[in-house]
Parts: sequence; C-alpha cells; structure tokens
Amino acid sequence: FFGYAMFLLLKEFNWFTKYRHEFLSRAQPDNYTVFVDGIPPEYRTDESLLAYFHEVYPDDVSEARVVLNLSKLEGHVAKRAKIVTKLEHAINVLNATGQRPTHIANKSSRCGKSEEVDSIETYTEQLREHNEQISRMITVVEESANGPTGNQVASSSNIAPENRSVESVSVNSNIEDGDKKMPATSEGGEEKKGTI
Repeated sequence: FFGYAMFLLLKEFNWFTKYRHEFLSRAQPDNYTVFVDGIPPEYRTDESLLAYFHEVYPDDVSEARVVLNLSKLEGHVAKRAKIVTKLEHAINVLNATGQRPTHIANKSSRCGKSEEVDSIETYTEQLREHNEQISRMITVVEESANGPTGNQVASSSNIAPENRSVESVSVNSNIEDGDKKMPATSEGGEEKKGTI
C-alpha cells in the first residue's frame, strides 16, 4: 500500500511539474502590470482608458481597468448590516415575549432628553432609508462606470463624490521597453510625463 501511494505521488508530482513549467514559460501580460494615477475624467472608464493606451502604444496594452474607491458605499452597507441585525433581534424578542421591544433614542442628546421608541418601527425606517441611500449610490457608481456624460458628475456629487474621483488604474501590458513615455495630466490639469 505504501509503495503504491508513493508511486501515485510521484506520478502526480511529475504531472504538476510539467504543466507548471508550461504555464510559467508562457508570455503573460500580467507579468507586466503597471499602476497609473492622475487619470483625467474623460478616461476614467475601462473602455476609454484602453482606447487611449491603444493610441499611445498600439498592440502593447492588452487590458486596462479603472479602480473605484467605494469606501462610502461599503460604510453604508456595513451600517445597513448592523441595522438588519438589530431589527432581526427586535423581531425575535417580539416573537419570544409577545411584547414589542423598545429602546432609548438620542442617547447622546446634550439636552438630556431621551425618548423611548418602538425598536421594530425605528429599525424598519432606518433600514428603508439606508436601502434607498445604497440604491442611489449604486446608481451613481454604475453611471460613473459608463463614463461622464453632460452634467452627470455635477448632478451626483452630493451622493458619493469619491466614486468618481478615481485616480488609479491597473494596466496589463506587454511593454518590455522600460523607458517609454506616456503623457498624463496632473491634478492641476497640466501635462506631465510618466514612465511606464
């Protein structure tokens, strides 16, 4: 039994080694990933950025991805998850005891006035508000991913401005010449040169 197990391990190792070497010997674009920041707004979609790099480096860039900063959206989703947990707990208390649970609202009130509110109603309303806010933020992100059109950026600036302030992309490229220059726009709008 031991000898047969060792034979199977050796056979598997030979198979793995063969295909691993074959995989590593392929010329893959992800071996040449470049991080670029200071991207002008008109190039902050995957398609427009890739088109730009194809103009500058024909046949050298295989993929371009714009990275979105979604920290505000993630924060709202985390708050929503906490509210869902509180609401589920309140519903379980109602089911177990038959009494509607309450809690003190405005605990941090400077006036010292706090009121006792129905937990289920309060958490249901908070959940509804967070769901609406998250839906609006997702809509803004999706519209931003399709590119700026007209007043879209200005109209959505009060919801999630950081979603459009993308300053970085990951560009997978086949460029082997390390001193090629790429025109880029700095934050102030002036042109600067960057090395890829």
